[in-house]
Parts: sequence; C-alpha cells; structure tokens
Amino acid sequence: MNNLELKARISSVEAAVKTAERLAGVCHADIHQTDTYFKVHEGRLKLREYEDTAELIFYNRPDSRDPKYSTYYISEVSNPFVFNTVLGNNLGVKAIVKKRRRVFLLENTRIHIDEAEGLGDFLEFEVVFGEDTTPDGARKMVALLMDEFDIKDEDLVGRSYCDLLEGTEA
Repeated sequence: MNNLELKARISSVEAAVKTAERLAGVCHADIHQTDTYFKVHEGRLKLREYEDTAELIFYNRPDSRDPKYSTYYISEVSNPFVFNTVLGNNLGVKAIVKKRRRVFLLENTRIHIDEAEGLGDFLEFEVVFGEDTTPDGARKMVALLMDEFDIKDEDLVGRSYCDLLEGTEA
C-alpha cells in the first residue's frame, strides 16, 4: 500500500478535534495504542497493540518535514505476546510508544489526532492511494488540510514517534 503523509505538532487537541469534526463529521475511532518498534536495517517495523487486537506494520518513507510518500504493509496478529517476544529477542526493541489516537475519515484521507505519552500532541494526515488518487490530488488534499488546521512549516515533524523518543527530529 502507498500513501502521502504529513505529521505536525499541535498546541490544542480540542481545536484539532473541532476542525476534524467540521470537515469529516464524527470520530471514526478513539483508541489507545501501544507501538513497539523493532531494530531493523531499513524502514520501520512495529507491533501495534490495541485493546483487543494487534497488527504488525512495516513501512518505509523518507525522514522529511514535507509531505512524504510512504510504502507500508499491515498484517493482523493473533498472538501479540509471541510476536513481541520473538521479534524483541531476535531484532531488539528500539522504542515503545503509547498514545491515544482519534481517527477521522475524509474521503480517502485518514486524519489522526494523537496524544503521545512523553512527546506531546500531534496531527497526521495520510492520503491513501487508490484507483482515483493521483499524486497531484494527494498533495492538494494535504495542502487543503494544512490550511484548514492552520498548520505552519515550523509545526511540521519529519520523524516517527520512536525517533522523537530517542531525541532525534528532522
């Protein structure tokens, strides 16, 4: 799968939620996630655990503050404890990120409002590519959302949450 994504720091979760509700309607999901990132040579590999399910996610994207293209693969995991143990023992754990995520859906775009423990509050846009999505259309959607949420260049974040926990930010 492919998408165009952007991450930004926000000063008000409440204001972001109001804007998301105005644009997309009701919140699609309000979830607590624990992401365990594993040490890999290329890209990022994480086990995402929810209250009653889990996914193994691999993704590769450049570390850039600008909107960036990402390639990702997701697989459901039936026994997260075993996956976490096996991958952690063999690859090593890079970081564990806990967050509350509110998900809003606007056409082919996922709007995430994240409260990440120890890191702060963030907004992510993920424009998912499908039959009707062109790179130009995806960029226009991100630009529209940046304007609607009043995101400035200085708000943009180029790294993943695990990198931010390690103290590295682009």
